[in-house]
Amino acid sequence: MNITVVVPPPVEPVTLAEAYAHLRWDTELEGSPAEVVYPLGDLVQRNITSARIFVEQATRRALVMQKLRMSTGSFADIELLRPPFISLESVEYLIDDGTVTPLDLEDFFTSDDEIPRLRAYSRVFDGARDLACWRDDAVRVAYWAGYAPTYTADSPPVVDSYIANVPASLKDAILLQVQLLCDRFDVNEKSDLERTRDALISSFRVHTF
Repeated sequence: MNITVVVPPPVEPVTLAEAYAHLRWDTELEGSPAEVVYPLGDLVQRNITSARIFVEQATRRALVMQKLRMSTGSFADIELLRPPFISLESVEYLIDDGTVTPLDLEDFFTSDDEIPRLRAYSRVFDGARDLACWRDDAVRVAYWAGYAPTYTADSPPVVDSYIANVPASLKDAILLQVQLLCDRFDVNEKSDLERTRDALISSFRVHTF
């Protein structure tokens, strides 16, 4: 079983301004009218992305809405990892000649578990569970995951709408990880920050069995 990010998050859960405020780094004003400039902003932005990925891996969650693809060798017991689950995008499999065959989404549903399981309705033919056992990535399920954005058809998406539902504790954990990546600490200070970061994310870890 393998999971791939097909469409990454459109924004990060914390902004460059929030990162600079947390780091207590100075910004500059340039131009007329004056605009805020972030020295080393590109570096900090990369560290924000790295920190978000760290927290996602530590919690086994998707934070901001993103499209994922689960690849496996059988239709049996497919778990849609990286909750929260938003919606199912497609279900397809490879036949012997390598042709990708899409299946009707109306033939499938997802369970209400924290990590939803993909289920087929009884009308789906009995052989579906074993169609793709000839290779371990023949069944491919695409879906959207992450804390659901708050925008609607009447409210175009902006940064705040994408991240409004991301828990504050996970945002704080990202900021601490950014700090660990950007600043230098002695052994004790680093250990204290890591413990605080881990405490913030501990209750959000997804456990699979």
